[in-house]
Amino acid sequence: MSWYTNFFVRDSGDNFTEIASFSRNFPISRVFPNSPAEKIRRCSQNDWDVVTSILKEEINSMEQAIRDSIELDTQIGAATGVSMEDRLAAWSDEKSHRAELKEEIDELTYALHVAEFLSDIPQVYVGDEISDPTVEDLVKDE
Repeated sequence: MSWYTNFFVRDSGDNFTEIASFSRNFPISRVFPNSPAEKIRRCSQNDWDVVTSILKEEINSMEQAIRDSIELDTQIGAATGVSMEDRLAAWSDEKSHRAELKEEIDELTYALHVAEFLSDIPQVYVGDEISDPTVEDLVKDE
């Protein structure tokens, strides 16, 4: 089953227009705090601060993993008693691992830019699995 986190803006009345929709696997959906199911709530600046902070931490962690992988390449090269075939296989594995990390960093960086863009829009609302919200779908004191 697909699960989507949807973002909306509210016009001067009671109408909501969807401005973004992300599957649950997209980094923003995965880390967005307290997104209600089949309801909507207004996003706070704190929500965006949490999202951007988590995304930045994940990016930094993956960048460190790449640096560690490069260091491991040096250790593989200096290893004694290991056949050249095994070294080449290990280097190949590390290179593939770094490529995967770089792809994840690209996705996280894109998500970070999207989150920063959305945080600049006044009155953004969030909800999971809701496509046409009305004022009756608002949670909290909206």
